[in-house]
Amino acid sequence: MARKVRNVATSDGRSRPSDVVAHGDSTPIGVGALLGGVAGGVLGHQIGGGVGNTVATIAGAIGGAVVGNEVEKSNRVEGSRYRITVRLDSGGLVTVEDNRDVDLRTGDRVRVENNRVTRV
Repeated sequence: MARKVRNVATSDGRSRPSDVVAHGDSTPIGVGALLGGVAGGVLGHQIGGGVGNTVATIAGAIGGAVVGNEVEKSNRVEGSRYRITVRLDSGGLVTVEDNRDVDLRTGDRVRVENNRVTRV
């Protein structure tokens, strides 16, 4: 029986100063509801004719807005995000954004694995 092997991107290096890039306490911008409403209205407009078409367009817009808002809420990141820059042992620089505060100090030995930074 063959074993599945996961591809893991791993690099070691030293951390550089990190920044807090965003806070989750801001109000939602409503892009999901807006785009969902437009898409739902367009799809609803394809149904029927006359008054039925108008009803389907309105229902599609409302339904799309509700679904779009839920999708936006489920993809929203709560809390702070940290932008962590690492000078790799190979000489390159890599920047990772993470919602975990990994409590790094400049110069700490770290490992970047699958877009996550951990202290080594």
